[in-house]
Amino acid sequence: MTVIINPSTSAINAIAGLVAAANPEQASAKDFVQAVLAQMSLEDFELQDQQAWVKILNSLLQVCAVRRPGIASVRVNQEVSLLADNSHTRSSLEIVSDDFPFLVDSFKMVLDELGISCYAIVHPVLSVERDGSGIL
Repeated sequence: MTVIINPSTSAINAIAGLVAAANPEQASAKDFVQAVLAQMSLEDFELQDQQAWVKILNSLLQVCAVRRPGIASVRVNQEVSLLADNSHTRSSLEIVSDDFPFLVDSFKMVLDELGISCYAIVHPVLSVERDGSGIL
């Protein structure tokens, strides 16, 4: 039996507070971050430090902010430094879409075919509400 241990509530809340403070116009920022990180295993969470998670989640929140149903928002972010000392930078592929079976596996296969290795895959599934303009 596999037991999945999630990040602590205090660690999640600390990151959520920093992201919310950086996005005061986005009322749901704190809830968004909490929902994303609560689905993550501790093992995946520990791949990044707090500063990196704030950068990653700020970026993802921007991609999620506006999206029309049926149209995916996709962005490659090459400016995410994943270590506090900026010694290593990785690109992130951010995809926000409707929930489709096998979507993550399909993207992973395409990246593999292109010779692009994945350091980590974070795949939260969130139910969100948007207004008529697609705003979160």
